[in-house]
Amino acid sequence: MPQHVDKKNNPMAKISAKEHDSIFAAKILVVDDSALIRELIGACLLSAGYSNIQYSKDGQEALNSVEREVPDLIILDLEMPVMDGFQVCKALRSKPETRNVPILIQ
Repeated sequence: MPQHVDKKNNPMAKISAKEHDSIFAAKILVVDDSALIRELIGACLLSAGYSNIQYSKDGQEALNSVEREVPDLIILDLEMPVMDGFQVCKALRSKPETRNVPILIQ
């Protein structure tokens, strides 16, 4: 059964098609040492309409990826080998070019 969408209270209903496309093309970096968790988060993002998703298996790999291309959002695990999420956050916040990148801790 289709869900009723309340267009009056739906924030996505108030944006233009160009803004909508821009949001769903956002560069998202998923960082987790568990392949299963990376795949689950990626599948959720893909099913929601996001298409520009990158993955890293640890903090150092994430920082290397961010050096090549700064993402619009980072979804970050805290407990990882090599470099944990706290160290990644500290490194990102110490640089002007990544200081304001949104980070979702999962």
